[in-house]
Amino acid sequence: MKKENSRLRIVVKGILWILIFFATLLGFSLRWMLTTWGELTFEEVLFQLTASLEGTGNGMVFQYILFSVVPTIVVVAIVLLFRFVILKNSDKKKYIMPVSAVLCVGLFIFMFVITCRNLGIVAYIKGQLFPGTFIEEHYVNPEDVDIELPEKKRNLIYIYMESGEVTFADKENGGAFDQNVIPELTALAEENEDFSGKDPTLNGGVALYDTTWTMAAIFAQSAGLPLKTSLSRNGMVTMESFFPEIVTLGDVLENNGYKQVFMLGSPVVFGGRDTFFNDHGSFESKDYYYMQEKGKFPKDYYVFWGYEDAKLFEYAKEELGDLSKGEDPFNLTLLTVDTHFEDGYVCQDCENKFDDQYSNVFACSSKRIAEFVEWAKQQDFYKDTTIVIVGDHPTMDLNYCDDVDVSYQRKVYTTYINSAVTPETDKRREYSTFDMFPTTLAAMGATIPGNRLGLGTNLFSSEDTLLEEFGKNSFNLYLQEKSVFLDKLMDTGDSNFVPFERIRDASIDVTKTDNDNEYNVKVRDILGVGEGIESVEVELFSDKESESKKYIMDFDGFTTYSTNIDKALLDDNYGHLKVIVHGTEGGEYTVIDVETDIYLLSRTYLSFLHKIKEYQDAGRDMTILCAGQSAASSKLKQYIMDAMNEIGFETDFNELNKQSYYGIIDKGTVTEKLSRGYLTYKGTLSDGTAYKINSGGYYSGRISHIILDGVDYTRRLDGFNYFIFDNSKNRVISTDGYNTQMVDPDMDLRMTSYDPESKKMTIRITQIKGVRKWDRKDNSTIKYFDPADQSSLRFTQLILDTEDVSYSAELDLSAFTSDRIQLQVNSFGDNGKVRVGESITSLEYLEHYDIAEYFDYLKTKENIAIFLSVRATGLELYDEPTKESLKALGLAETDKFASAEQMGYAAVIDKGRVVFEQIQDDAAGEGIEGVTGKLADGTEYEISSYGLNSGDDSKIVLNGTNYSLNRDGINIVVYDYEKGEVVDTASANRVGEYIVSR
Repeated sequence: MKKENSRLRIVVKGILWILIFFATLLGFSLRWMLTTWGELTFEEVLFQLTASLEGTGNGMVFQYILFSVVPTIVVVAIVLLFRFVILKNSDKKKYIMPVSAVLCVGLFIFMFVITCRNLGIVAYIKGQLFPGTFIEEHYVNPEDVDIELPEKKRNLIYIYMESGEVTFADKENGGAFDQNVIPELTALAEENEDFSGKDPTLNGGVALYDTTWTMAAIFAQSAGLPLKTSLSRNGMVTMESFFPEIVTLGDVLENNGYKQVFMLGSPVVFGGRDTFFNDHGSFESKDYYYMQEKGKFPKDYYVFWGYEDAKLFEYAKEELGDLSKGEDPFNLTLLTVDTHFEDGYVCQDCENKFDDQYSNVFACSSKRIAEFVEWAKQQDFYKDTTIVIVGDHPTMDLNYCDDVDVSYQRKVYTTYINSAVTPETDKRREYSTFDMFPTTLAAMGATIPGNRLGLGTNLFSSEDTLLEEFGKNSFNLYLQEKSVFLDKLMDTGDSNFVPFERIRDASIDVTKTDNDNEYNVKVRDILGVGEGIESVEVELFSDKESESKKYIMDFDGFTTYSTNIDKALLDDNYGHLKVIVHGTEGGEYTVIDVETDIYLLSRTYLSFLHKIKEYQDAGRDMTILCAGQSAASSKLKQYIMDAMNEIGFETDFNELNKQSYYGIIDKGTVTEKLSRGYLTYKGTLSDGTAYKINSGGYYSGRISHIILDGVDYTRRLDGFNYFIFDNSKNRVISTDGYNTQMVDPDMDLRMTSYDPESKKMTIRITQIKGVRKWDRKDNSTIKYFDPADQSSLRFTQLILDTEDVSYSAELDLSAFTSDRIQLQVNSFGDNGKVRVGESITSLEYLEHYDIAEYFDYLKTKENIAIFLSVRATGLELYDEPTKESLKALGLAETDKFASAEQMGYAAVIDKGRVVFEQIQDDAAGEGIEGVTGKLADGTEYEISSYGLNSGDDSKIVLNGTNYSLNRDGINIVVYDYEKGEVVDTASANRVGEYIVSR
């Protein structure tokens, strides 16, 4: 009973600590969210929280850590201080944790209630549950309106000023500040038109629901509609089209022959801006990367979100010079960035007039825009040009408006300069950013029957705006309602597909054998098996599916199961294959289930490409579709690029640089494209089946699709995803993909302690590759067992250290009958489980992880054989103590290591005698391949080593089993003569912690 009570107290304490930490973190997170996005609606906050970080400034993550994580740590530290130091010997200490937990939960509940109230969460939920018809009843479709521009068409310069508000003027001029931060813009609005009528104070547009972030603001001012979309993370970036049924300002001007250019200092792909401006007006977008490629600034130049506004207006002047020389009327649209929250960007022209940075940035921007307008007035094109300056949305930097009276109506800055018309009424208008759409056309001299477009009203007319008719509160409530009409209008149909069903919970490689009637099948990296493996079998189905043949696979004693299969069951290599694992406890697991060209199944991308080339050389009639995903070229080796070019792709993949990419090879024709934007290509196979390829690079959604008949065949891997169609057989023969964004899975594992009495060992795992740091989960596991007895198998959950994102665990070896141990580490990430490492070792060798000291220990062992094989690169990085230790083993080539970058190296030391040692002659030449020999006890070996550009591989094969860990650097295998078995497989990692790793 005492033990049960003790366990219960531990559980209760654990729950209380969890409550204290997470309730506090959530409470401060909600406070940060309100401070950061308090003026946004709940729907818009959801969008911000699920949007990609690509294209955002550098400060937001830091701000979250500073104002959420740090205060949480401080609170927890205070609780710890009182519990274990101040009240250590007091009876009151038992109240510290429950009281703290109650207070922290109370903080969370309080902040949650405030958040629900401020963000209108209840109204949002109500609006989603009970759709309304307001938008449908009041929307005026521009297609139904006979908009007529004058014969002599006016040019348009439209400037979206980031976070520009009337608020920043002084109170005397209608702002909310004591001192005017935007005096030049104030003067521009007073001298021109802001629809304040006879009222001498500034006026501006109200940013309503779903219009208060940049893309939504652009959409509202261009289409007269809120940007209500159900798209989640990256969804705006990956839209193939931006609501094509909706007519916008850009569409109207394009139909009237306008040349349209959109310029901005950040990447245009962010938030779907490139798709919007391309689909609605065929704008030529000239963004950060466009100017970089034009050589306007150095390749590594990047400030704030790209380049600053000083450059934007400089480039805009150049662009206007070119546009004004053309015969067509033009629309130059600019989006500034310096005044983006938080605190803006201080350029070299900014003066230090105010006490805070943001005010100085706004003052600088006000002066710069006014100077640009003054410059435009001096140009010949000005007399036929209307200039519109509008803030895109209110600033999200709420601290900047802390002193603004809550009753003050914040509005975006608005002014129309050199308009073709004047207002019909002199009353002060109440208007929203929806009204910019018809008002801009009217300012250009257009006639608009009814003076309404979208939800907007022409402010030069006497027609009431919807804001004047319904008021802000009611208007916003109507906009919060789910609109079935708007959903249909905005439905692009882009997501009408289901993923192709396949099971690939292991890696598989199929190769030819000496027997032309057979293929060899190798399976390794088996995942999802919760017990020891008794046996593995391949089941191969005939084309009739009712007939099948099963093959029990041979185990090599380390990582791989293999068998030969009869090709007679295959139809020109095509068939249905399953790999089934039988567990030691009776479980059965299907780890591979595919219907495909069996021969094309390949563990490595290079092997896959070589097989495709083999088919091409044999005259196989195939259509090859390829879709890149995310940063597909990040870890792409040159020999892989060469192999891709050899099968017909013509792109120089060195130029891919994280861009989107698709490639099609069909009957001798190659179609390819790469872009920083989201790509779509549509085509038809030889049997008439239509297909669609989507590619989203690192900057544009990080996704890929190859869709036929409503099925997406990609494996969604960050790299290259394929769909190969056999035109002569009219069937799909491969839907494979390969991750080329990340390096091969790898890790550093070392023993940190061992208790010989309890037989418990602790380990630490660092330098994990294959799962990104921020993706790693705390449900990762290590599987360990005696290689000679899989019934000894144990699973232990790895403990994730959130500071350095390393893992640790305690392993119980009490059931082991020998000191050998096989380790399999599976790390969980956002894309599932990844086998990041597998090795065989012994307690004797695990004790030694310093590289030089490890080789010194091997020197003391007389009855062993040591095999060394380098993969890829790293010889040049080994330090002098390591090289001296290798020399002590008798090796003679260590002096050449310093100049052996990217070269292969192999050596065999048998009972203290060096029987083979070779270093690759040339990094670009052939590697060290297939060196064979036999140990004194008859054990046969084969050793290979390939540098980075000669094969990028390492093999140490003993009696048919490859024991090399195949990691960068020196791979080590130690064979013990007395035991007649491999006792250590390791790699001498020359980066990171510089240790002998398993």
